[in-house]
Amino acid sequence: MKTVILPSGPRGAGKTTYIKKVRKQNPGVLLISRDEIRSMVQKDLGPHREAEVHTKTGKLLQMQTKVALSMGPYVTVILDMYNDEADYRMEIIAWLLSAGVERIVCWQFTTPREQCMKWFFSKPDCEVPADNHMVIHTMNWAYDLYHINAEFIDHEGFDKVYRINPLESDDVKLLI
Repeated sequence: MKTVILPSGPRGAGKTTYIKKVRKQNPGVLLISRDEIRSMVQKDLGPHREAEVHTKTGKLLQMQTKVALSMGPYVTVILDMYNDEADYRMEIIAWLLSAGVERIVCWQFTTPREQCMKWFFSKPDCEVPADNHMVIHTMNWAYDLYHINAEFIDHEGFDKVYRINPLESDDVKLLI
């Protein structure tokens, strides 16, 4: 069965860390990371070309997903990408179904706001100080907006939605 897992949650919720742990235990699970693709495209195109970077990243992400799905009848792919808005998640689901995906699972991260803030500011690539009030305000706004947009995530077309709070257990599982 061709299965895609779409992690979803606010910034700093622990999605990437959880994915790394799952893949360490399940090396056959494929990962397609929008951030990694975007970083590669940004290096290739250079600064000040954001629209081109965005477009090329999207095309490469779709291409890599199609290649991954063509690797056999039983493939599991984690698609680590921005999906904060319900309409966008539903577009992703429609595209995945048209690409032949048979099961689409959402890992919804329910990490508390304070922990998201702590983890976000402790990331190695975070270039802003933890006391930057504008960034703190933006992070709070983004956290609230995510939860408003995810209120009906169970009705967006996923075959299954798993709620994950990384603080509740160190036991990491491949939930499909």
